[in-house]
Amino acid sequence: MKDFATSVIGFVGVFGVMALALAAIGFYAVAFEAGAEEWFGWEGWWVPALFLVGVFVFRAGLLLAAGMFIGGYGAYYAWDWPLWAVVPVFFPGLAFMIGGLLVAAIGSTVERARG
Repeated sequence: MKDFATSVIGFVGVFGVMALALAAIGFYAVAFEAGAEEWFGWEGWWVPALFLVGVFVFRAGLLLAAGMFIGGYGAYYAWDWPLWAVVPVFFPGLAFMIGGLLVAAIGSTVERARG
């Protein structure tokens, strides 16, 4: 019974993560459409469809990164998202870097103040 429960939990976990990843890629595709319309003037259903086909067929991380960049542009300009919301959603590496720099700056300031 323990093996069965472990396999069911593993199955649900794997497909749950896959569902979350597909939802995130779908969100980036819609944001890519908004950014491509603002930036290039492309509009229509084919823009996110082409993006999704490109990501799944070519398995291109660079294409996904470009989609996040153009999607961030679309979220900021087309959807009127504030910059503090765009950076962590579309540029998580940049958000972690800025957060780490802030923690390091605060820590060094506290160390200097303590002597």
